[in-house]
Amino acid sequence: LLFLLPFLFLVFNFSFSIETLATIRYVSKTGSSIPPYTSWATAADSIQKCINISQPGDTIYVANGVYKEKIVLTAGVSLIGSGIDSCIIDTRALIVSVLDNAIYMNQSSTLMNFTVLVYYDSTKAYGIKAVNNCKIKHNKIIRCGMAIVCYEFCEVEDNFIYSSDSGIYLSNSGAVVKRNVIVGGSWCIDMNTPYTYYTPIIDSNFIDTYGSAISNSFGSKPTIRNNFIILRGRSSGGFSNGYADTTKVYNNVVISFDSLELAVGFYNSALPHITANNVVYGKLNNAFTVSRYNKFVNNMAINAQTGVIFGTPIQLIAKYNNLWKCGVNYIGFTPDSTNLSVDPMLVNDDPTQGELDFHLQMFSPLI
Repeated sequence: LLFLLPFLFLVFNFSFSIETLATIRYVSKTGSSIPPYTSWATAADSIQKCINISQPGDTIYVANGVYKEKIVLTAGVSLIGSGIDSCIIDTRALIVSVLDNAIYMNQSSTLMNFTVLVYYDSTKAYGIKAVNNCKIKHNKIIRCGMAIVCYEFCEVEDNFIYSSDSGIYLSNSGAVVKRNVIVGGSWCIDMNTPYTYYTPIIDSNFIDTYGSAISNSFGSKPTIRNNFIILRGRSSGGFSNGYADTTKVYNNVVISFDSLELAVGFYNSALPHITANNVVYGKLNNAFTVSRYNKFVNNMAINAQTGVIFGTPIQLIAKYNNLWKCGVNYIGFTPDSTNLSVDPMLVNDDPTQGELDFHLQMFSPLI
């Protein structure tokens, strides 16, 4: 072991030297803009100007103000605004094509605490594009064709997306998409890859849409959990799954207060999937569509035109579900005695009586 000591000493010192080389830099509208921008007094007057001299591991703090510039983040650099509502990147006058983007994040970079005003048209341009190991946290992205695009692994957490045709798009990605608020848009969270080894996690997001809330076009092994979804369009959907491998869908709520003739709560069919502990409430076309090889347990549908549609129920497990006040409870399946049709006794499913609460009351027959 003694012969390893010099090597370990060199590795330790190399790692330590990389860490100590990291620099904190500043951007401000009131700074003197003197490189290397290492104090508020000498802060850069441009975000990109500061990024251009930064190295991997550096952190850039940005003061309040409106910065009219497109951003390309260097790999390994963290860009942190002083406040999500007071630190604004405005690219509306700088977008030149439908494929242009406001912010491009290279590998292992971080973006936090900004409002990004992307464009004047909600169907054109990209807000943020991020490659592997990026962190996009606590930002507000407003008006563009696609707000956030992620490749490989990224952390997309606590962001607000408004007035954009598409919200978050995962391409060949195993991203964690968590606690985001997405309002409006045709496609709110969409996943697409031909590979089954990606495992994206879509967790605890709030989505209010006239279109598709969460969709998986093809591939991957996604987990869809703890999301709260409001559907407003006559053909909108809560979750739609393509030919993914072993999708887990649980603890989600999908609600509709209007009569939506073609809307669907969950469409999770074909390959082996798990659909458990979900609630669909409202007058939509059908609450659940499931198929062969699925495990469908502990779900609840209230007021839907059709509770559950089963297609080719081969090796299907469907137990302990409750369908209440649906026009038709089941199509393509004969339920066993574990599946009920009783008043679930929810704490509050009436929006005129205060905050909605889909927990069960103490003496609910579903406990």
